[in-house]
Amino acid sequence: MALLVFIGAAIVTKQVDFIFNRDMGYNKDQLLIITAYPKRWDSIGVQKMAFIKQGLLQLPEVKSATLSFDLPDRVPVNSPLDFLPMKGGTSPVPVPSFVSDEDYGETYQLQMKAGNFLNYKKSFIPGQVVINETAARLLGVSPNDIGRNLKLLQGQTLTLTGIVKDYNASSMQQAISPLAIYHVQEGTAYRYLTVKLKNASTNTIDHIKAEWQKLSPNTPFEYTFMDEKFSALYKSELQLKKAASTATILSLIIVFLGIFGVVSVMLTKREKEIAVRKVLGAEAQNIFSLFIKEYVLMLLVANLISWPLAYYFMSAWLNNYAYRTQQHIGVYLFVAAVLLVLVCLLVGMRTFKAAITTPVKSLRSE
Repeated sequence: MALLVFIGAAIVTKQVDFIFNRDMGYNKDQLLIITAYPKRWDSIGVQKMAFIKQGLLQLPEVKSATLSFDLPDRVPVNSPLDFLPMKGGTSPVPVPSFVSDEDYGETYQLQMKAGNFLNYKKSFIPGQVVINETAARLLGVSPNDIGRNLKLLQGQTLTLTGIVKDYNASSMQQAISPLAIYHVQEGTAYRYLTVKLKNASTNTIDHIKAEWQKLSPNTPFEYTFMDEKFSALYKSELQLKKAASTATILSLIIVFLGIFGVVSVMLTKREKEIAVRKVLGAEAQNIFSLFIKEYVLMLLVANLISWPLAYYFMSAWLNNYAYRTQQHIGVYLFVAAVLLVLVCLLVGMRTFKAAITTPVKSLRSE
């Protein structure tokens, strides 16, 4: 059980580290997410938020800002756009979509494979769209098609301005899906104003809050950071990692207490045997090997039982993730080696006194 829990904890830790160290396709650092109030979902509301955005951009602490309906923490839930493929079929391809402005790509540091992110650094042009690599592949679109029209099932057309490199717009439990982004001035719905900061600090937040209240009085200033939302997205994984580590420590303590007790009993019962062996020339290492070989055999049997079980259970858990770490033999060997070393140290410390005790003390009653 100790090996099984230990292996499980090691693989959970490895997967959590994989999640937090993987290139998500965007940069979540220094991103301040402000809930966009007032939520007036019409052209006047969008213009009001654009005015607030421009005001915040005047602050020296702000690098860029963008207004959008969604963040990269879930697949957009609004109705997908039904595109007709350019090549490779006639059936419509539903593509999840959301609205943002032309600065979304720069603020989140998305990588463009071709073209520009909407009307980037230009005045608003209606009827534009950006798609990701997955959508481009499904629609038969290539970089050479930048500037061409994409037809929708309903008969409208949207001008393709760019293809953005695939990025994780949701949890890593889901594979990257096709994605389309069009301008917020056409959708008129918005929820977040994301601000890219030069340096996140208490003073910076205070300055932004003061400017917000000046530009939009009587509206709440509610904010969070993108890295906090990212951590919340994997809250269950972080809790599982903590619980698995705690369970590993507790199981090892139970195992070592058991070993300590059994070795103590065996030393008491075999005290005279050890003394006779020392009289006949046995060294301290011989006494140590006399006890440790029994535990090495038990460890071998325990590994033979626990490895297949751990592989089965952890494979089932990892299959919940579209993007996951691999179960390498190194993890299993590392756990086995750590437990072997700890058992050897424990048995060695417990038998050390018996190994150096003068045999006369144990044999004087004979």
